[in-house]
Amino acid sequence: MKRVIFPHQKEAFSQLCGLAKTALFTPTAHLPITPRSNVLIVGPSGSGKSFLARAVSEEINVPFLGLSVANWIVLGASEKGAEKTWPAIVGWLSKSNTATGGIIFIDELHHANGDSTWERFLRVEIFSLLDKRLPSNLRIVDDEDNEIQPAEIEKAQKRLEKSVIVGGGAFQSIWNEKQSPIGFRQTNREIQRVSLNSLSGHLPRELINRFRSKLVVLRPLDHHDYESMVRRVTEHLPELLQDAFFRTGMERINEACLQKQGSRFLEELLMDVLIEHRISIEKSPLRLSPENFLR
Repeated sequence: MKRVIFPHQKEAFSQLCGLAKTALFTPTAHLPITPRSNVLIVGPSGSGKSFLARAVSEEINVPFLGLSVANWIVLGASEKGAEKTWPAIVGWLSKSNTATGGIIFIDELHHANGDSTWERFLRVEIFSLLDKRLPSNLRIVDDEDNEIQPAEIEKAQKRLEKSVIVGGGAFQSIWNEKQSPIGFRQTNREIQRVSLNSLSGHLPRELINRFRSKLVVLRPLDHHDYESMVRRVTEHLPELLQDAFFRTGMERINEACLQKQGSRFLEELLMDVLIEHRISIEKSPLRLSPENFLR
């Protein structure tokens, strides 16, 4: 099923699609400089940053790779296994069967700050990825401890150069400073536009400068946004669930605003509605089958 893009995400989705299509499908080898396609999505937790990056890849039909700074394993770390960061990146790049690159999403960039040894090594590796350059000392082995051949790494390098890299970060303190609550409704529609300068206290300048100066911004959700989300999801649910989802969702919107739940509000709501209906169905003498339950 195609992902539902909510009203508060439409502008960001359009920006990302336009950028990705241009970067991935426009020949640029004849140009004197390389167009800058790295872009940063900024928005509070739960606003849909990773969701949008994946939705764009599906919309334009290109591969998607999701990475997280919190789970990044730097080169030289003692941990082993297929989930090491660079083996995962190279494997994804070399196995892609498209002529173009894809979309690489780096989540939780707000954690790429600090002065510990791990954080310094981490930033160097993120710099390499954003510069679309595999580390020169990269040696990768497969599950059977066989070294991946240079030809495969070269293929991965060429595919990386054609990819679009999207960074995502919550930078929650920025939104906490800018947001002014009035009752259960938030005045976030008037929030001053977040810029790269807003991030100068949260990320090193050399990291910030590797992204386009024009950010893709997802603002905090307000009462109207939650209401629109409930209505849109209700339209796509099986008929058996629609009434309970809509009714319960509308009852919980004020609390969702107060707790700043973001998209997690919908996920919790759907689970509660599924539990409610599962219990009622199990008690029903009709004993509906799972097929009928989801019809």
